[in-house]
Amino acid sequence: MKVALEDNAWRLRQAFDDSFAAPAVAPGEELLDFLLVQVTTRRFAVRLSEIAGVTRSQAIVRLPTGRKELLGLSCIRGAIRSVYSMAAMLGLSETQPPMPWLALSERPDPVAVAFDALDGFVRVPRSLVLEAARSDDRDRLTRGVINLDTMTRPIVDMQRLLDTIRKPAGHRGPPRSDS
Repeated sequence: MKVALEDNAWRLRQAFDDSFAAPAVAPGEELLDFLLVQVTTRRFAVRLSEIAGVTRSQAIVRLPTGRKELLGLSCIRGAIRSVYSMAAMLGLSETQPPMPWLALSERPDPVAVAFDALDGFVRVPRSLVLEAARSDDRDRLTRGVINLDTMTRPIVDMQRLLDTIRKPAGHRGPPRSDS
C-alpha cells in the first residue's frame, strides 16, 4: 500500500512539474478540465464539469437485480447512492471486480459510477479536444477525444451515461415523459 501511495505521489508531482513545460496557451483560448481515469485496461477522460466529485469507494451492498451494471448501494457523503460499473456501462467487462474509485453525480438523483484507477487531472486548451457527434454504435457513451502528449483518450459522456442509468432496465428508446 505504501509503495502504491508513493508511486501515485511521484506521478502527481511529475504531472505538476510537467505542466510548467507545457506550451503556453494562446491568449483568450478556453481551457477545459478533465479527470483521467482507467476502466479495465483502457484509459479515458471525464469532463470535470459533468461530475460533482470523486471519492474512494466505500462498502457496497449488493442488490438482487437484472442490471449487470448496477453494483449495489453505498452511503457516500451522507447520501445513499446507487453505484454503477463504468466498465459494464461501456461494454468493457461484465465481471464485477473491486473498483476503488467513484465519480459522483448529484442531479437529479445522487448516483456513483465506479472505475478502476485515477490517473490524474489535466487542464487542456479547447484546441486539443476533438469533439465528435453522438452516435448509437457501441461507443455511444463516449464523445470525442483529448490529445495529450503521450496518448489520445476517449471522453466519457457522463450526461449520456447517467441518462442510460435512469432508463428502466431493458428500455431502448428515449426516456419516457409521463405528462
